[in-house]
Amino acid sequence: MLLYLLLDFGALFPYLAANAATPLAAVYLGRIPSGPDDEALVRGLGIAVFLVATFTLYDGVGLSWVTVVSALVLLLLVYLRGMPAMVRTRFSAIDLGREWLVGEEGTVTAELAPSGAVAVRSAQWPARAVGEPLQVGDRVTVVATRGYVLEVSPVTD
Repeated sequence: MLLYLLLDFGALFPYLAANAATPLAAVYLGRIPSGPDDEALVRGLGIAVFLVATFTLYDGVGLSWVTVVSALVLLLLVYLRGMPAMVRTRFSAIDLGREWLVGEEGTVTAELAPSGAVAVRSAQWPARAVGEPLQVGDRVTVVATRGYVLEVSPVTD
């Protein structure tokens, strides 16, 4: 059992502690916790349940307080410092550097009034027209990039 818990240690907090924290918060608040106002309470209760549950796992096992406190401090540091960085990395937009597209010519493939799509170097890109709406087949020049969206204007001969 102890080996299983060590291998599946990551499942203890999200599932067991969070599942216990929500009803405890509901009893304390007198309603179902919802929204950002209740987030700190549920998170605090989850951490408290996690700590209490952790100490009950070691019933009869001789661990020194130094080991337990060191492990909990390390876990807390990883949770508080590492998780936000991992979440930021996971959900951040990848910037591939599309500045090289500025000045390139393309063709409108979906009407730009003002948003649509263009083909530049045989690749489809979401685009926004700078100025008047453009029709399918019109030749355009990329004048700027805003994230994944290209800002285009008509080609002037």
